[in-house]
Amino acid sequence: MPELQYLWEPVPNEEAARFIADKAPVSRAVFIGLLPELRARAFTIAGIESADVLQAVRDKIAEIPRGASWDAVKKDVLKEISPWLVNDEDPEQRAGDLLAAKRRAELLLRTHGFQAYQAQAWREMDEQRDVFEFWKYQSMEDARVRETHAALDGVILPHDSPFWEPHFPPWEFGCRCQVVPMLRDEVEEIEAAEKNILPEKRNVLTGPALKALENGTLHRGPSQTLDVTAPITRDPRHGYSFNPGTLKMPLSMLRDRYDTETFAAFEKWAKATKFDGTRNVWDWLNEKPTGAAHGAAITAQPVVPSPSSKPASVAELLQQLSVSDMQKDHFTPEQASALVDALKKSAPVSAQDLLASVHGNHQFNAAKIRKLSQEYFDYLPPQIAQSLPPVSIKVSPGLQNALGDFNQQTKTIRLNGASLVTEGELRRVLFHELSHWLHLNGPAAYRAKIKDLMSRRTLGFTGPLQVLHAKSGQLYDSSTTGMRDEFSDRMGNEYAGRIYPFEDQTDPAGLEIPTRHIESLSFHPATLAEYLNHMSASGVFAWREAFLECISILL
Repeated sequence: MPELQYLWEPVPNEEAARFIADKAPVSRAVFIGLLPELRARAFTIAGIESADVLQAVRDKIAEIPRGASWDAVKKDVLKEISPWLVNDEDPEQRAGDLLAAKRRAELLLRTHGFQAYQAQAWREMDEQRDVFEFWKYQSMEDARVRETHAALDGVILPHDSPFWEPHFPPWEFGCRCQVVPMLRDEVEEIEAAEKNILPEKRNVLTGPALKALENGTLHRGPSQTLDVTAPITRDPRHGYSFNPGTLKMPLSMLRDRYDTETFAAFEKWAKATKFDGTRNVWDWLNEKPTGAAHGAAITAQPVVPSPSSKPASVAELLQQLSVSDMQKDHFTPEQASALVDALKKSAPVSAQDLLASVHGNHQFNAAKIRKLSQEYFDYLPPQIAQSLPPVSIKVSPGLQNALGDFNQQTKTIRLNGASLVTEGELRRVLFHELSHWLHLNGPAAYRAKIKDLMSRRTLGFTGPLQVLHAKSGQLYDSSTTGMRDEFSDRMGNEYAGRIYPFEDQTDPAGLEIPTRHIESLSFHPATLAEYLNHMSASGVFAWREAFLECISILL
């Protein structure tokens, strides 16, 4: 069998160099629009859009695996990125900018260098799974190791544990950890030596301890419980992701990892987004890597704005979406991503202050629910969030005919633990139900404005109420009735027009309008852009109009 190489430090390695050289330099907007599994195929630097600079930095980093001096390459990278990141006009600001640029250069070397070595290590281990049935996590054991990564040091899991997909090093920026393959005999010896110690102190994890880790929680003693959720699990849209098992996965196989709607939205975005002067993103992804043995540059050229360009403000982005501009160019995934980021508050109220209690299950534990809830709380105006009553969230196995519900009397959200499968579904339902909590407990002006929106949108409706259509397979019963107009959401549902039995049907409150549109903030940027660009049969952007009103009213 081929000999395994344990890569404790960088050594000359042409395959690792090619891995870096094959990364295509792309703009930040293109990088954000890619599915997480595809981002490791690209090279980008936040704040730098010049194709020439991106390509130059990538090629310099590719020299590290060939034996180039770490310090020399770092110096060269700093020289390339400084004009974009350092303000030379203000001496005081320059000092701070230069320090930040040095840290950025170090991070770029560590991120892409360790990705390259670990991609090869994973390939070799993947080829020998039948021999090495277990993998051991190993940190660098120095003062710079994060607490969570240090706590994982020595943990041994089956090679096919779901833990490895989001946690194979480097699973966070700057991670320098390793994974070491182990024989079954070696692991059995360790298990025998650990049989008399507490399960949470063992290195070979099994049973509840293994399941907890796979769900993002590591127990290392009575007083040490750590959240080791990977960034990509916390934030599938922007979280750092490195999964060597999908690096060369063809799009035909990647398609099977996503629901039809999500992948179709990505494909549509990829075909509409220019990658360079002649190709779109979809064309690039369907080509074979073109990097040569000596790190030949890939010719991708993103659109290059001026280094002095600034991100659009919320007001500017909303203006681009305004009703008066609806007949102009469609909202792009890049604009959608920028809008989502701009709407987040710089100092949001913590989930600790807004959640009364959280009860998860084996698939979606309390820590994961808290983190996804925090994503929603990040959008709330602090002065409003601080006035809201705490809300409780629990996964309920007995919930029927709905993916989730909110009880205003008890201020409790229930989630259907039997029907929610993916984290994306969980996030969407949480955003939906938390919008009920916000709408019903926020200022009275919220409800008045939403009621007015409902009245304007259904002006002239005389009834009777009609059964509203829902996407096939979703859990809505035949009693879901309401007013039809153009409230249909991206899935073809008319749920936003629902009228509840306890409401005055002649003066509806429009309870489902904010939920159906605010939940769209949980979508992938390409899906959100498609949602905002949908034109109804009568030729209006009905969803965009409702989204704009809900954003302006609630957020």
